[in-house]
Parts: sequence; structure tokens; C-alpha cells
Amino acid sequence: MKTTRFFAIAALAALTLSCINKGSKQQSDGMQNQMERSVKDAIEITDASSGKWVDNEYTRLVPKPDMEVREAANTGMGYSIVFGRSVTLDRMKAYAEKLKQAGFNVDCGDEDNEQYYSFWGDNADGWSVRITVTSNANNLLISKPGEM
Repeated sequence: MKTTRFFAIAALAALTLSCINKGSKQQSDGMQNQMERSVKDAIEITDASSGKWVDNEYTRLVPKPDMEVREAANTGMGYSIVFGRSVTLDRMKAYAEKLKQAGFNVDCGDEDNEQYYSFWGDNADGWSVRITVTSNANNLLISKPGEM
């Protein structure tokens, strides 16, 4: 099962980078939908919700964002929250700062270029967060120690 999850993450990353390089919004939207279906098929999704912030052991560790939640689910590799497409890069960067202030400032870092932003960090108890922002995806992954 862990091998399947690893390949699902690798496929997600490859498809995300592929979407970044596509010039047409229609092509990118199609790739995004294909990527979401592939990942959902490859990993076990439990505790799913749509359009609302869920109160659980994962989300209690992070500040509640002021952004639209499109979809959220426990993937078996952590709790994944996908934000609506109206989220801006600046809002996600501001949320990354809130995560740091909330204690996710151990081994943290970010990568920022014109088409991609990523922030990652751990807290003192070993929980991890990762934000990924592309032109087609805005998500937060919260993981327990040993889950990733």
C-alpha cells in the first residue's frame, strides 16, 4: 500500500508540473481533473468533506484559513485540503506565515518562482505541513509523525 501511495504522490507531482507547462487553460483544467482522479483511485480516501473546514486532529493544529475549501480528505498519508481556484498566491504565502507562527517552523523552507510556490515545515512534535500552489492547484497537506 505504501508503494502505491508513493507512486500516487509521484504521479501527482509529475502531472502538476506538466499542468504548469501547458499554455491552454482548457488543457490544464483537463490535466487537473485527470490528476485528481488518478490520485483518488490510487490512495485510500477517508473522512472526506466538500466545501467546509473539518474539525479533526489534523486541522486543530493549524490556523483555520480564510479561504474557500473545495475538498478535504484523510488520504492515509495525512489530511489533504484543496482550496478553491480563487485563492491567490499572496493569500497562500500569508497563510504560510500563519503556519510558521503556529509552530510549523522546524526544518521549514519554501520554493517560489513565477509558476509554483511551496512551503513546508514541521512542528516540535514532528507533525508536518506542506502548501503547494500552482496555477491549477492550491492545497495544504498536514501529516502526523511517520505518515509521510
